[in-house]
Amino acid sequence: MIEIRALSKSYDINGGRLDVLTELNADIGTQGITVIVGKSGCGKTTLLRLIAGLEQPTSGSIVIPSGSRVGMVFQEARLMPWLTVERNVAFGVRGRKNPEHIRALIALVGLDGFAKAYTSQLSGGMQQRVALARALATDSEIILMDEPFAALDYFTRRQMQTELIRIQRESGRAILMVTHNLDEALTLGDSLVVLSGGRISRKFDLSDQCAQRDLLSPAFIDIKRQILTEMEGESL
Repeated sequence: MIEIRALSKSYDINGGRLDVLTELNADIGTQGITVIVGKSGCGKTTLLRLIAGLEQPTSGSIVIPSGSRVGMVFQEARLMPWLTVERNVAFGVRGRKNPEHIRALIALVGLDGFAKAYTSQLSGGMQQRVALARALATDSEIILMDEPFAALDYFTRRQMQTELIRIQRESGRAILMVTHNLDEALTLGDSLVVLSGGRISRKFDLSDQCAQRDLLSPAFIDIKRQILTEMEGESL
């Protein structure tokens, strides 16, 4: 478990104080795919950055399982266009990973045959695959993903969602992802966490649902209605 206790985060803006997270408490599992969902500006990215150690909390604590490494995939792929795919993937682990391991990761994310291509030659979806392979290359047990598919078109996004499920199952890494897209959250999540009002307001266990989910089924429509109630204070 990632144990979050009394976590608060505030920012000083123009002489005022903006409270983003307030006394947040949560236990987030480190198996499968956990999706944090909430409206834009509710603090999802801030929570992810705090877990990654990119920012420090105003108060409270985050305890990650001992020895667990954390990798992060941002909304933008943040690749180096002057380097090839394999050199981007290997950038942070030079000298620690052999070429065969890097090529295996490239194949895992569905880019077999593109190792020598420059990332500037790839589509947006392919670039996000490279970013994911780079995070996997660090041997991170926990991969944090900040709305990684938000900029993709509908069809590419659907394909990447299917691929993410496959990659998680094959790699065994835990994935913690944030999104404001409810359909995406319901498609991907083994566990779903609703962030509202600076706190975790609801959790759903979807681990018993199959990978190919019917989001128009009564069960998923009811879950979606409950989530919207938490996010907006009113039913669907």
